[in-house]
Amino acid sequence: LYFAMRDYLLLGRITAETFCERMNRILNELPDDIRKNQMNFIANHDVPRPLTMAGGNRAAVCAALALIAFLDGEACLYYGDERGMLGGDDPKNRGVIDWTTDDQALHACVRNLLHLRESVLSSPLRRAECIRLADGRVQVKAVRESGTYLLLLNPYQTDAGGYEIKNGELLLSSCGFELIFQPADRS
Repeated sequence: LYFAMRDYLLLGRITAETFCERMNRILNELPDDIRKNQMNFIANHDVPRPLTMAGGNRAAVCAALALIAFLDGEACLYYGDERGMLGGDDPKNRGVIDWTTDDQALHACVRNLLHLRESVLSSPLRRAECIRLADGRVQVKAVRESGTYLLLLNPYQTDAGGYEIKNGELLLSSCGFELIFQPADRS
């Protein structure tokens, strides 16, 4: 999961189609017990910070954070990523947190995603799929016991919102993604 997110969302090395192929392999070929318990991260002590990899593109980082909050498994945040810490290859990714600066928008995005993960996205995942939409965005569809959730990813979106929502309720919109809920009878 990390390499798919890194290559598409943070670095732009692969196309949306290739990203969805990789995601669908992960979502559909991993045994349930592994997928439900895997560690989902976009940063740790061995890799550069996501905001550094993305060249300062906050939308790309928010989209990647939304994806790890959206899927089954353990959502892991590396200290300082919620604040927008920068850092390259090891050891530059292990810097001390600068408590005098804080990326408020990124911090709010993380806070809202974690709240949604706990309150809304906690019901068991039945199936999921990733598709590239005609407008260039990527949609990750997750069917859970509580209904169907659509995560629309656009790592190059500079503002929140602006998309027409049909047959659903917008749960969260931030630069880089939108999360939509469709009641269970529509899945």
